[in-house]
Amino acid sequence: MPALSLGAVSAWSAVGAYRDAFEARLRDTARALALAADREIGTHMAAITALAASSALDGDNPQIAAFEREARRAAAGLGTSLILLDATSLRQLINTALPVGAPAGAVSAADFGRVARTGEPLVTDLVIGAVARHAVVGVAVPVERDGVIRFVLAARLALPRLSGLLEAQASPGRAFNVMVDGRGHVVARSREPERFVGSPAPAWFMQGTAGRSSGFLRGPALEGQEVVLGFARLGSAPGWTVGTVEAWDSYTAAWRRPLQLLAIGGGLIIGLGAALAIWLSRRLLRPVTGLVRDAQAFAADSGEALALPTAEASRVAEFEALRLGIATANAALRARAVAKRQDDERRMLLVREVDHRAKNALAVALSVVRLTPNDVAPEHFAASVEGRVAAMARAHSLLAQDAWSGADLRTLAEEELAPHAGRIQFAGASTHLPPEAVQPMAMLLHELATNAVKHGALSSPEGQVALSWEVGDGDGGLRLSWAERGGPAVAGPPVTRRFGTRLIAQLADRQLHGRSNFDWRAEGLHFALSLPPLPATRRPDGSVRCMPAPKATCIPAPAPDRTGPVHPAGPPLRVLVVEDEVLLSLEVEAALRELGYEVVGPARDLAEALRLAVNETDLYAAILDVNLGGRERSFPVADLLQTRDVPYIFVTGYGSASALAGREAGSAAVLRKPYARQALADALGAVARNP
Repeated sequence: MPALSLGAVSAWSAVGAYRDAFEARLRDTARALALAADREIGTHMAAITALAASSALDGDNPQIAAFEREARRAAAGLGTSLILLDATSLRQLINTALPVGAPAGAVSAADFGRVARTGEPLVTDLVIGAVARHAVVGVAVPVERDGVIRFVLAARLALPRLSGLLEAQASPGRAFNVMVDGRGHVVARSREPERFVGSPAPAWFMQGTAGRSSGFLRGPALEGQEVVLGFARLGSAPGWTVGTVEAWDSYTAAWRRPLQLLAIGGGLIIGLGAALAIWLSRRLLRPVTGLVRDAQAFAADSGEALALPTAEASRVAEFEALRLGIATANAALRARAVAKRQDDERRMLLVREVDHRAKNALAVALSVVRLTPNDVAPEHFAASVEGRVAAMARAHSLLAQDAWSGADLRTLAEEELAPHAGRIQFAGASTHLPPEAVQPMAMLLHELATNAVKHGALSSPEGQVALSWEVGDGDGGLRLSWAERGGPAVAGPPVTRRFGTRLIAQLADRQLHGRSNFDWRAEGLHFALSLPPLPATRRPDGSVRCMPAPKATCIPAPAPDRTGPVHPAGPPLRVLVVEDEVLLSLEVEAALRELGYEVVGPARDLAEALRLAVNETDLYAAILDVNLGGRERSFPVADLLQTRDVPYIFVTGYGSASALAGREAGSAAVLRKPYARQALADALGAVARNP
């Protein structure tokens, strides 16, 4: 009787556990399918959102024909059709499902009118397409210009693609997956989609899912058999639900077996007497066996792979003391092994990050040498290069002092302008610059001072400079002013902009994302710089986060024994450049133009790069810096270019095989900073040889 009672309790617990596990599996599968469907819908939504930013729709006279060409290219890349509607009348202006020039029909206001009214993206419920003449689902976004919604851009979401997504995750047997829209119609089904898509879902399903994000239900399926299902809501399409369905008898089979085992076990109680003696003897021997096993594992294992103690607690005091001693020693060794592994990982990550930053700095220094005008006396050329490299070195020293978390603007200014102490007055509160702004700000101040020494206030003994800055109360942006006085009289702006002036403008406008203004007054140059709000920075906590990396090879840099274009004669081939460092982007531009290419960009961040990759036509190739600003990766741009069959070249400062996360297979080449110009020419030449 005690054995039967224990068996009944165990079986009841097992039944509950089996049922909970079965239901949890269905719910988890439904959540995973919902996330996959959200990604599929999000891909279409992201594509048309990027297309909605096209400049062809700007202004009072949008270029519909030009936009139609962009839309048809985008539709071909997505494998679907796109529609552009007037936001006021909801009249179709473009429908890529129709031939070019064919008149577009009207679209029901109930479909996309809400986008024009609310300005919010929309995923429609199941409708019958006016052109396709079968059940379709659309995604739509507003096209807003100057605060006014001018158009609505929509894309068709292929239902067979959704059904295929569900089918790929369907379990074998009679299980299937289903997707239902907000009005209760079947949108996709992993089993017999051609039969059930468009059918209304059962009433018990709609009632059970109402107001719930996920759960478990039971009821008859559309075929009539009794089923159970786990469901989850989609985040991208309000009201849409994904369900994972299993037959009722499969569900009951999961917990019927323990009950059957209980009945069989009752008949075996008759052998309890004999089994009890065996059990008692094993109970005495089990602690000893476990201790022997633990001692052997303790002696054999070392490092991270130490085995956990397996011996059970014993009522024999000596056995229990020995077990606890082995367990304590095992735990101590495991803790040391884990600490050593973590310390090794931190050290390796730090080495890789230092390698990346050092090579990036070398690449910038190399660009300084290449870009500094060389049509001057050698001593002037050397002084210019030395000054710019020294400015970079001082900026790096300040960053290193504070663990690369940024630097104070006053400290940076005093360090960079120390040779002119006493002739430059500083005014401004303590302002912390993020690490990505320190080097360009140091270079900018150095160039301003160099210009003042050569041509401005610092070229005469009486000249003075007032450097001031403030952080705006309203927008939090930084405003910096450089005002010269007492120098030679200024007749006006220079006829030609020197390299230093161009570099100041590039650093201010492109790398610092600000707005610069040169005011050539009679008493001297007045330079103003306005920066957007500075991003918040965090001091390091001891951990270093690096990108995972590929098995990539670098293109060798042979001796520069040939120059000129590497492509056939004809119109210049267009190359997209994505690079966040101003000096590096200027150097790449100069190299490409020397090779006879036309430069598109350069783009400094992911958003700008994606916009150029979508909107620019006839791209021959692209040069993509992997790490953009230390926070973004250019991989989405590479994916987009791959859909357009545009070859791309990765550029990275990481020396190990972990920066590209296995993405090097799709690239035409991988260049590691600093690289020779000939290496760039060879990479583009490889593109020409492998179209």
